[in-house]
Amino acid sequence: MTDKFALPKQGSASNVYVGQTEYDGCTPLNGRISELLVYSRALSPEEVSDVEGYLMQKWACCTE
Repeated sequence: MTDKFALPKQGSASNVYVGQTEYDGCTPLNGRISELLVYSRALSPEEVSDVEGYLMQKWACCTE
């Protein structure tokens, strides 16, 4: 599922959430998280594709 929403205001973040948000109209995650990957930089499109492939193979899911 893909959706669009306004970007947050610029500034430092005091709260970080996994599976929920402070955005109006967004519902919390209703499911399970198998793995959480955190990077210190943005990934290139090629790297994103590699990570998606890794996750699909490891967890046997999410094929289109």
